[in-house]
Amino acid sequence: MKAILIKTIFILFVTTSVFGVTVDNSNTVDPIKVRATFQGHDDYGYNFLFINDEGDEETITFEVIAEELLEIYNLNDKKFIDQEFEIVYDYETSENDDEIIEAPKLHSIKKIE
Repeated sequence: MKAILIKTIFILFVTTSVFGVTVDNSNTVDPIKVRATFQGHDDYGYNFLFINDEGDEETITFEVIAEELLEIYNLNDKKFIDQEFEIVYDYETSENDDEIIEAPKLHSIKKIE
């Protein structure tokens, strides 16, 4: 009986240790929503101009935009230049040669009429 009790306690301890570990999401960034003007597409990506929290103009460039989003608004078409959009994005983090790289990733886009 004592051996069964010790095994049960051991199993509970191991289970609690394994499943009790929490993932540190401190690098997670909440999506950012801004009203931005599309400035066009160049060799570096798709450029949007917006006013940041400090009231300054800022340009954000998305190197790649998902095909699903480009099917909604073909940003390769010049007719969208200088048009206003509501965009939602965050930053995708990756490591390359001991260097942390943050690249903006567009999640949604909606033309403001």
